[in-house]
Amino acid sequence: MTAFKILIIVPSPLDLFELIKFNFLACPYLDLFLIFKFSNLIFTLILFIFILFFFFFILRTINNLVISKLSIFFNLIFNLLKNIIREILSTEKNIHLPLFFFLFILLLFCNLGGILPYSLSVTSHFSITFTLAFIFFIGFNIIGLSLHTENFICLFLPRGTPIIIVPFIILIEIISYITRIFSLAIRLFANIISGHTLLKILGTFAWAMLINGSIWIFLSIFPFFIIFLIVGLECAIAALQAYVFTILLLIYLKDVLYLH
Repeated sequence: MTAFKILIIVPSPLDLFELIKFNFLACPYLDLFLIFKFSNLIFTLILFIFILFFFFFILRTINNLVISKLSIFFNLIFNLLKNIIREILSTEKNIHLPLFFFLFILLLFCNLGGILPYSLSVTSHFSITFTLAFIFFIGFNIIGLSLHTENFICLFLPRGTPIIIVPFIILIEIISYITRIFSLAIRLFANIISGHTLLKILGTFAWAMLINGSIWIFLSIFPFFIIFLIVGLECAIAALQAYVFTILLLIYLKDVLYLH
């Protein structure tokens, strides 16, 4: 009897976070104008945005039981954000609602998308989270300067500060203000990459036990059970981190609108 052994090479879990440049767009003249190389990260981000817009289009045009249930879910998120914006910004106007609603849904899609097998988690890359935080940071400062002009400096000077320590307080407040960009980016990046890395390492470990055969097949049931629990935890963390990122941006927007 001839014995056949199936050899399956299990890649490293960290390979799923590797950036891969797509060479089919390579052009000697195009490289002069492209700051960011077109990679699997950019492709995944564009794909998520396209799916999101397509999904919203489907919700508005198709009416059936499944789509109606999804519409109810998105309406709940929409109303939740509307109430949160009303409480944080102390206004009945909804001019900021579409932006923050789209941001929350996009972050939620990107966070959850990284849990899928052999997918790329967009928000597990610091370049994406930092760019997103930096764009909002610049936008908020433009809004603050346009509303308050020279009075915008009051954001860095608490009321009742003694004159003798005003320069030091302003310097400390400015440094603290700038670090908001990094705290936003690192918080989202670190939470997503740590959880997804643990999930993929356990998945690789369980699959390696399964393909080894013999008694390891029965022992692999325990890691798979842990993976099942961690997947549920990661889904909750994905939603929570999208929520926290959005709430912090709203708080920072309130600071520039009302200067504390």
